[in-house]
Amino acid sequence: MTGTTDWRDRLDGHMSERLATERDGGHDLGHLRRVRRNCSYLRRAEATASDALILVAGAYLHDLVNPPKDSADRRRASRRSAEATVTTLTDMGFSNERSAGVGHAIEAHSFSAGCPPETVEA
Repeated sequence: MTGTTDWRDRLDGHMSERLATERDGGHDLGHLRRVRRNCSYLRRAEATASDALILVAGAYLHDLVNPPKDSADRRRASRRSAEATVTTLTDMGFSNERSAGVGHAIEAHSFSAGCPPETVEA
């Protein structure tokens, strides 16, 4: 299972199970699917040499750790999501290089994290 479509389906299923009991409508499976579609649209529109698989995984897992909005830990959410994502993807059989790329994209996507993007995916 190495193609982007296979991973998209696998990550969609993974997050569907994980979010089955969540009550945060702003960070539900619909949100993750919209982010994935936006990433795909931007990749095509910008015609970048980005890695589609890193974008798909980043879209699905960017909110893997999602503390409440009023939590003092909220500002660390992207870093914690990045760390959890690398572990999750490695456990699922993702390559170490791509897992690290997804982790970086997730950490850098949050302006408040202060992590400058170093890749086109980020």
